[in-house]
Amino acid sequence: MKLIGLSLWLLSMQSFADDATSVFDRVHDSVVSVSALNEHGEPDAEGSAVVVGTEQVVTNCHVIADASSIKVKVQSQILSAKLLHADVARDLCSLTVTGLVAPTTKIRRYQDLKIGERVYAIGNPLGFELSVSAGLVSYLGNNGRSEPRIVTTAPLSPGSSGGGLFDSDGRLVGITTAILQYGQNANLALPADWIAELPKRSKPPMTTVTDVPPDPNWFDEAEKLRRSNNKWNELVTLCNDWQKVYPTSADAGTYKGLALFNLNKLADAQDTLEKTTRDHPRNAAARGYLGLVRARLGDTKGAQSDFEAAIALNPGSAFIRLPFAGMLRATGRLDLANKMISEAIRIDPSDARYWAELGDILVQQKNLEKAIQAYQTTLKLDSSFSGTRTNLAAAQAMLGQSGEAKQTLGSSSNPNVDAGTWIKIGIADEEKGRYGEAEKAYRKAAELDPKSTEAWYRLGGCLARTNRSGDAEKAFRTAIVINPNWGSAWWGLGEVLQSRGDKQPAIEAFQKATSLEPKLTVAWRSLAYLLLEKKDFRGAAEVLQKIVELEPNASNDWPLLADALIKLQRMDEARMALERAEQVAPKNILTLQSGATYYGMRGEYLKSLGYTDRALEIDSASANSWSNKGYSLLKLQRYNEAIEAIQTAINLQPDFANAWINLGEANLRAKQLGKAITVLEKACQLVPNAADARLFLAQAYLGSGQPGKAKLHLDLLTQRQPNLAAGWYMLAVVNLAQGSQKDMVIAYTQLKTLQPTLARVFKEKLRGNPTYRDVVLPE
Repeated sequence: MKLIGLSLWLLSMQSFADDATSVFDRVHDSVVSVSALNEHGEPDAEGSAVVVGTEQVVTNCHVIADASSIKVKVQSQILSAKLLHADVARDLCSLTVTGLVAPTTKIRRYQDLKIGERVYAIGNPLGFELSVSAGLVSYLGNNGRSEPRIVTTAPLSPGSSGGGLFDSDGRLVGITTAILQYGQNANLALPADWIAELPKRSKPPMTTVTDVPPDPNWFDEAEKLRRSNNKWNELVTLCNDWQKVYPTSADAGTYKGLALFNLNKLADAQDTLEKTTRDHPRNAAARGYLGLVRARLGDTKGAQSDFEAAIALNPGSAFIRLPFAGMLRATGRLDLANKMISEAIRIDPSDARYWAELGDILVQQKNLEKAIQAYQTTLKLDSSFSGTRTNLAAAQAMLGQSGEAKQTLGSSSNPNVDAGTWIKIGIADEEKGRYGEAEKAYRKAAELDPKSTEAWYRLGGCLARTNRSGDAEKAFRTAIVINPNWGSAWWGLGEVLQSRGDKQPAIEAFQKATSLEPKLTVAWRSLAYLLLEKKDFRGAAEVLQKIVELEPNASNDWPLLADALIKLQRMDEARMALERAEQVAPKNILTLQSGATYYGMRGEYLKSLGYTDRALEIDSASANSWSNKGYSLLKLQRYNEAIEAIQTAINLQPDFANAWINLGEANLRAKQLGKAITVLEKACQLVPNAADARLFLAQAYLGSGQPGKAKLHLDLLTQRQPNLAAGWYMLAVVNLAQGSQKDMVIAYTQLKTLQPTLARVFKEKLRGNPTYRDVVLPE
């Protein structure tokens, strides 16, 4: 598997298994089964025992309590046993087994044990044959008792009582005695040192054992309350009583601090845990819980110091690393968080909590594949682990695995699935073009959380993509009702309105979006494109200027800004915008087209042609570039080349009106008047209000001896655009050619009012022509 932590787990588990087999092979002959029989010879209780001398074994007293007789099974042999010594207070009894032939175990001292050390429990669980389980020493202390116990993670089952707890060298370190009923991977063993003390502490031999102390006691009760997760007040009360009996108990202070923390009484929790750590500076659990409190209080530096100290005190503890990793994740130190939780997994790979935390960290690191594997491992360990199934589905959805995510959830009616997960699934489906499935997911999210603006916003976008503008508008407007200050919802509404031609309402929606979210560049762009479409170049220039301030390296916005400024004749600003465009994206076709337009407007047609040729190298199918090339060639009086280039533009885009106008002018300049008339008539059909098209068409008609048709177009032009001086100039020429001096004078008078300089040019040309020398023009 790719997941590093999982590989470590597998290696760790294999190592445990190999060591356990080795230890079992070495010492299993020294562990026997014990049966306590009633007066009818029937077994009332079963347990285990360890061979500690010639014909002598040790077990727990509670295993043989009230027994009428005792039997010991050694392999296939069943032998009778009698009680030899009984230390009821410690729950440790020795038996004499006549005829027992078995190796005696070697005993290791309690004081040599270390927390985190590997140990192996061998016993007779559930009355079956001997078995072995592996774990760690997780605690060494008194747990509120008068004498110490060993707490181990090695799993125990009923029938394991009286069995042996061995180290990696096969030495006996303890007698397994109790499963902590409300703990998880926490079981008790009695120090093996006590075996030597049995003869001195024993009561006189007896046939039955009674008065075994009740179990659980303080530690067990505290564990029970801790595991319940909702009885923190009861735990505080228990700890107070505990401290009355054992005022210096480290465990009592530790549990009390934890309970106060969960009751959000942080100051009291901090005081309690600080006192406990002062009194017991080597208590790792108290120091770790103190780190929890300080992290909640925002003292991350102090919390980190506590967590590190706790780990140094108990390197084999996995649980301290869990909150430490959580704090590191919350403060964005993801690599350290990953390292910390991976160490916890190495120590205890069987705890689902650690794998779940690893999954959360990996999601934040955007390592979704490994996060999915971590969540899957969590569910293998605990199929109902809180929130993991939802987190797994969310990670799968973010990775685009929407089908797997739905399968993980199992049912859309799963009450633990939140709206956010369905939104992620919808996004995954939408990215793959599965709009129907995406719509279902978004609708499910909206059903689970009707106030989710994102659910309605995403639904609106999905509906818009499937051309259901009416439903999309309703979804966006629902999002806006829920949160009228969410700019993205206004932008989505504007996109729908624009798509169906409601341009002014769309502009207003985009303006609302940008006012609410000034950094929402998609809304600024939508507004800019719409203003350009409406030929509001001033407004477009202002918006595009805002966009390039937000995103200085945006490749398409700089050339669009340059184009808008060119249209406004703000050439110096246009040049600066164009220079910036070339810095950002010198091979961007919009940049090259803008350069061609800029230099063409300045009359630098060779430079313009250079930009156009570069644009065509990038996109030889660009009608706009072919038209620009044709225009530059036209102005350079290379008419045949111009006609060929512009014709290519029209072939690529038959409704390209500007290309038709340029082609008409090129034919006109090339004296191909018939072709010019045909082309320009087409241009006037495409754009009836294009002044240059009608002017060129009037020239073509006049040049071909058809002044009447020229006049028709000029009359129409001057009616539609009465302030166009060029139209009146041309109309005056046509009227003169038709011999209509009165109409000529009217046109001349309008021209003189609009543009006196152009009127003087007409007058001088008139006087320079002998035919019209006697025509009188008003002064």
